[in-house]
Amino acid sequence: MNSMIFRLIFMLVLALGYFKASGQCTSDAGTMSLVLIEVCATETATANASSGANLDGDDILQFFLHTASGNSLGTVLSTNSSPQFSFNSGNMIFGVTYYISAVVGNDDGTGNVDLTDPCIDVAAGTPVRWLQPPTATMDNANFVVCAGDPTQVTATIFFTGTAPWTLEWSVNGQPQASLSIASNPFLAGFWQFFWQLCNLP
Repeated sequence: MNSMIFRLIFMLVLALGYFKASGQCTSDAGTMSLVLIEVCATETATANASSGANLDGDDILQFFLHTASGNSLGTVLSTNSSPQFSFNSGNMIFGVTYYISAVVGNDDGTGNVDLTDPCIDVAAGTPVRWLQPPTATMDNANFVVCAGDPTQVTATIFFTGTAPWTLEWSVNGQPQASLSIASNPFLAGFWQFFWQLCNLP
């Protein structure tokens, strides 16, 4: 009888220890905006800091730029003490969506979050996308017009970067209405040039 009581007490102690241990993780990275941020290649992407974060006694909070959505990190691209990151052509691609997350966990001794901390918490990240710098080139940019011979030229413009593009152009130095363009390449139209020689007095 005493042996059975001892076993019951022992199992109860183990159970209480288990529930206490499982309840020790109070680290919370909080909540971040899930609204997509789009910036140009040379611009810094700045997300809003997380709200509602909770750190225990040995926690630190860092911001991670990473590849996975939700509460996962995937591949970590960069870390920072603030939610600000720039494009790195060495490990990032224009037009790809990345994520900025607040991460809370133990200090690994170097001032960074210990990714092996069993109580680490990752906030679902703010999506961010860097856009490639646009360029525009036109075929038939160089052509010959003979005197007295009208020449018709087809102007096709080729773009790089992310659509839509805004094309600003001029004729004879006079600015024309800007165009919003989604197709690539873009057929700008047919233009006729005529060169006439005049006898000057």
